[in-house]
Amino acid sequence: MVQLGFIEKGGIDDIIEREKMSSTSFNNNVAVPHSMQMNALKSAISIVLNDKPVNWGNSSVQIIALIALNKDERSIFRDIYDSFIKIISEPENVYLLLKSNNYDEFINNLLILMEE
Repeated sequence: MVQLGFIEKGGIDDIIEREKMSSTSFNNNVAVPHSMQMNALKSAISIVLNDKPVNWGNSSVQIIALIALNKDERSIFRDIYDSFIKIISEPENVYLLLKSNNYDEFINNLLILMEE
């Protein structure tokens, strides 16, 4: 996200500090790390799908969704964020997303879930 111009290098430290306060893992195989500040240069969600669970705090996760939020874009991005959180809160949705074989399939599955 730094290389693509979504967050400044210091934004990584903000995300790590937030994670130290309390793990952002859900009990259903997902972590949603983010900063406490809305200091991103541009709002974005960066997704990592792991073939096998990785340790995240006291949990194991396979989906990591790094959220970057720009304060000037928060009203536009809020609906997307809320919909995304609702989707990953359901274990069957997480399972469907994990079955994605590539980026396009993941996006298609996500869009299907957002339309429901």
